[in-house]
Order: sequence, then C-alpha cells, then structure tokens
Amino acid sequence: MSFIKKQGVCGWIVVAAVILALVSMIMYIVNSNTGYMEGMGMNALPVVFTVIFIIGAVIVLALSDKMNESLSGLLLFVLALLVAGSALVFIVERVDVIGDMLNPVNHPDAQVKAVREAIAGISIYLVAFVAMVIATIGGRLAKKEE
Repeated sequence: MSFIKKQGVCGWIVVAAVILALVSMIMYIVNSNTGYMEGMGMNALPVVFTVIFIIGAVIVLALSDKMNESLSGLLLFVLALLVAGSALVFIVERVDVIGDMLNPVNHPDAQVKAVREAIAGISIYLVAFVAMVIATIGGRLAKKEE
C-alpha cells in the first residue's frame, strides 16, 4: 500500500469515490434485506459493479505512476461507468416504492424509512460518480517524482 503516499489530488478523489461507492453498496444491501424491502428480492448487479469498481480503482491507483495520463483517464472513465451503472440499477429497483410515496395516503413508517435510505444510497452513488468524472478529467493521479 505504499502507492497511497504517492497519490495526487485526483488520486485522493478516486479514493474518496471508492469509499463512497462502498458505503452505497452496503446501504443497498441493508436496504434490500431489512424492513419494508425484505422479501422483495435483491439485484446483484450493484454489488458486482461496485466490487469490480473497487478492484479496478485499486489497480489503477497502484499502477498510476507507470501509466500515461490518457490510459489512466480511459480506465477511470470505464470505472465511472460502473458506478453509474450501480446507481441506475439501484434507482430502477426502487422506483416503484419511491413512486408510491407520491400518492397522498398514509404510508407505513417502514416504507418511509426504506425510501429515505434508498434515496440516501442513490445520492451517495451519484456523488461517487461525479467524483470519478472529476478525477477522469483532472489529469495525473500520482505526484510527479522530482
């Protein structure tokens, strides 16, 4: 893990995106398996996409000083698409429950809590996506050695 000491600003943005995506994945798993959403099933794609994203980001960060900027930018773009895919599947999985909240009737407290957790998880995924886009266009991941 000595590559962490060599990271520049964009490298730290990728690290923050990895942490945010991990938090969102955990929120998705918890939201899918507890409370109001329990028994409705869980799509494995957000989990798979996030795990691939985390592994890919660690590899890109570890090899960032050996890669040119265009290759690392391309890889970061592909990783950003994985985060976007995770967020989109999370949205599609929750659109019915969130849309049901628009009906002006009394909703069970468990449903309100599940929707709030889902919106928080989706929002964090989207922040991780924006961070990856910033890192993609930001330039060099590792500090230049002098």
